[in-house]
Amino acid sequence: MRQLIRGLDFTGATSLVAGSMIGTGVFFKAAIMSQQVGTPALVLAPWLTAGLMSLAPFAMSRDGLLARRFGEFSARARVPMWSVLAITAWSCILALSGTFDQLTDLTIFREWIFYGLTGAAVFVLRRKMPDAPRPYRTIFYPLTPLIFVACAAALILTSFSASPVEAMRG
Repeated sequence: MRQLIRGLDFTGATSLVAGSMIGTGVFFKAAIMSQQVGTPALVLAPWLTAGLMSLAPFAMSRDGLLARRFGEFSARARVPMWSVLAITAWSCILALSGTFDQLTDLTIFREWIFYGLTGAAVFVLRRKMPDAPRPYRTIFYPLTPLIFVACAAALILTSFSASPVEAMRG
């Protein structure tokens, strides 16, 4: 008869318990979600997004923007464990910090500021580097980026007027 080896350390045991609890909830949620949305692609999209987001600290560490530890693979599993743990911890903090509506107010305000700045950068780059090679052309330039920047500004102002506290926190 083979003897069971007690080889789980604290991190492994905690991950096993947390993964079991989360996994059970994930499959219950998936059943409810698939009934609501009707297509497997829309059910799998959040999982794929979360998996890709866990690579952000990993990539930032490799670029020298975060601590080196976030860019290391674990010895046994060969995954960026500290990167995944960082995203998991941050997600838990955000999930416990408020309602979904508050979280979207926090992020949308900030995101659209940068979307608008990116659109405005088209004008700056065209002026500073008029002869630079462009791999693609902006259709109906300058009207298209101008409309986009105006819409971004309108969304920022609307978000700020609707919920100024959440917008400023974001």
